[in-house]
Amino acid sequence: MLFERTEEQEMLTDTLTRFVVDAVKPNATGWSQSGELPQDALEGLRDLGLLGLEQPESLGGAGFGSVEWVQAVESLAAGDGGLALALVVHSVAASALAQNEEAFGSIVQSLAAGESYATMGWVDARANPLLAQVDGDGLVLNGSKEAVAIAQHAGWALVRTTLGDEAGLALVALDAGGVSLEAETHALGLRSAALCTLSCEGVRVARSAWLGADVLQAVQTDLDLGIAALAVGLGAAALGEGAQYGMERKQFGKPIAMFQANQFKLADMVTENDGARLLVLRAALSKSAREVDMARVFATDSALKAADHAVQLHGGYGFTEEFPVERFYRDAQFTTALFRTGDMLRSEIATKLLEEV
Repeated sequence: MLFERTEEQEMLTDTLTRFVVDAVKPNATGWSQSGELPQDALEGLRDLGLLGLEQPESLGGAGFGSVEWVQAVESLAAGDGGLALALVVHSVAASALAQNEEAFGSIVQSLAAGESYATMGWVDARANPLLAQVDGDGLVLNGSKEAVAIAQHAGWALVRTTLGDEAGLALVALDAGGVSLEAETHALGLRSAALCTLSCEGVRVARSAWLGADVLQAVQTDLDLGIAALAVGLGAAALGEGAQYGMERKQFGKPIAMFQANQFKLADMVTENDGARLLVLRAALSKSAREVDMARVFATDSALKAADHAVQLHGGYGFTEEFPVERFYRDAQFTTALFRTGDMLRSEIATKLLEEV
């Protein structure tokens, strides 16, 4: 299977690389320290056409596919993981809503145009899971979701919930009565995504705001694919910083990158990052749940390993905010558990494997 980029894909990657170098990398440390993305960062995604990258042209999107989307997520993550996560949750929510153009077409158009933003509520609060109940011709939602990204900017949240015995998703307007947001304590990683807790207390939504189990499965696959691509970008960034610093820092008259022990680290980093990228591209083409699971497990593990090596190559400086590798390490660690843990994914991979034995 060959992954030769088309001319359009090359143009997209080049444009994103310039955007990351000019507008993201100089600000990423400040965004992480403040724990939020400024509005103009999201507007930058809008101006590049990224907010509707996968949406059909009939709904105001660019009409690209999943391969272009994972390339965009990877490129952004090389600058700031939180900004890449913002694109992931917004895009996944918009793609889910686009499956029902009659009910959600106008909302998808506003999301694709950057007139409003969307997020995902996936992780139940430990003692207060979000549940839906039928009430007349609508639904009532009660409970909380944690680790909700960019909610302070978003107008909509697609929340995972259950309705009786059925698992699904409900679309919630974040300005609706009974909805509240609470900033979470300073997270280990992906801090610029401004993770918060979203609580619903007697929130009423229309029955048409319910999306069933088939959409839920597709959303889960898309979220895992997005996190995998994000991890590839973090791994690439860690590799770049580690190699550059390794050539700048000298010991015993030569760059530390020339010492064999450090060359082994760099060789592992570049090999595993390339392998992760190929797995993600294959998964983007197939949208097979198993291949997406495999891509995410390998990409997140290799990103964490690359970030750890980059920190080691920086020595004591790797533990300071003077260099970005400490942020890459924190962000990479978070990708191994966000939405679903690596062990959950491994269990699914093994189960599918054993079904074929």
